[in-house]
Parts: sequence; C-alpha cells; structure tokens
Amino acid sequence: MPNNYDLKEKKSTSDEDRFDYNARDCISERALWQSVIMQAILDISKEPIDARQKSERLKTIAWFSPKNQDFMLVCSFADLDSKMVLRGHYRALKIYEANRKNKRKVKHRGATKNKAEKVSEQCSDLKKMLKL
Repeated sequence: MPNNYDLKEKKSTSDEDRFDYNARDCISERALWQSVIMQAILDISKEPIDARQKSERLKTIAWFSPKNQDFMLVCSFADLDSKMVLRGHYRALKIYEANRKNKRKVKHRGATKNKAEKVSEQCSDLKKMLKL
C-alpha cells in the first residue's frame, strides 16, 4: 500500500533516523492546516442564513479558544502562533459586527464596492495579519 507521506527508508539502526520526511509534504500539510484556520475565520465573518448556519457559526466561534486542545493542535500543525490566530479571529468578529451595523447605511449610500470585493479585502487583511 503506498503511503501518503513520501517517506524514504534509510538504512539505520535508530528508529528516529529510519525515515526521511519529504520537506515538500511538510509544507503542503502546513498550508492545509493554515487553510483550515482561514476557512474558520471566514465562516465566522459571514452572515448566517438559517438556524443551522447560525448554530455552526456559534460552534466555530467557540472553537477559537486557547483552552480548546483541537484549536491549539491545529495552530501547531499550521505552524502559527495561537495568540496571533486569536487576534485574527477577534478582528473577523469585529468586521462582522461592523458590517451588520452598517448594512443599511451601505445599501442607502450606494456603495462603490460589491460584496465580493469587500470580502476579498478582508481576507487579504487577515492573511497579512496572520502572515500566511
């Protein structure tokens, strides 16, 4: 059975020296975990449409906690400082709240930017903040 990690067996007696982990796979895995965090941040930035989405959003918000071992593990896998990720999370919540408060004002002022452009800017701001 082929392995997913492209491990190359070495001729060594020590167990820790036995396999050489491919650096490219390590970078890909780190990018995957960074994407998980980024998607969670984006999910809390969106307006829930129904009760299920609202419930999922609340669960995602609760997931961002230094007391949550899963959150800390994902940050570790992503090679990101959990405190920095939490700052991005809080910033996303502030953006969400500001968008909710200004929703009517933006509609009536005839905003020049569409929703996709705003979300794209917010994502790039968060990526810069998290240094992704």
